[in-house]
Amino acid sequence: MTDQSKPSSQGKPGRAGFIPRPRHDDTRLLNLQFAVFGSQAFFVALDLGLFDLVGEAPRTVAEVAAAKDLAHRAAETLLSVCTSLQLMKRTGEGDDARYALTEVSEDYLLAQSPINLGEFFRKIYIAQPNISSFEAIKQSFLVNKSQIYGGEDLFEAHQKEELDPEAAAMAEARARDFTMTMHHHSLAPALAWAD
Repeated sequence: MTDQSKPSSQGKPGRAGFIPRPRHDDTRLLNLQFAVFGSQAFFVALDLGLFDLVGEAPRTVAEVAAAKDLAHRAAETLLSVCTSLQLMKRTGEGDDARYALTEVSEDYLLAQSPINLGEFFRKIYIAQPNISSFEAIKQSFLVNKSQIYGGEDLFEAHQKEELDPEAAAMAEARARDFTMTMHHHSLAPALAWAD
């Protein structure tokens, strides 16, 4: 037995005899990779208003594509991703298949829902994509500071804004958005906690 075919501490030899067989499958790692794509597709579906559209009545891919001016393939992909995330459910097959909302989406993603989290996702992730970008998250670890204000201290940034009337007006709007976002984010848990 040559050194290349000996079992390594990382597992048994593979079929080629020199590449060690992994001890585990790569599902966890691939799930991390696909979670990024899934969350981005979810944000696109939310931003395009797919949940409100499908919430009106179950829709076919063709109906969604026409209503949102999307190519058939794009509409089908978004609906399939939302189904795989258990935010929509599909009944039927082929071109007759219809997509409807799951209870979770009805509760949290419809604009008219009192516990709508859609605005939270819009304000935090869609309107401010730099907050959750790879570079912003990496930088926050490297410099040990939040990157929401470009690495500047939260309170110092707000004090500077108070001195500039234009910046103060923007800060006021941002504070209103933040308050509403936190309200949307905490309403459902508050309702459950009250019981």
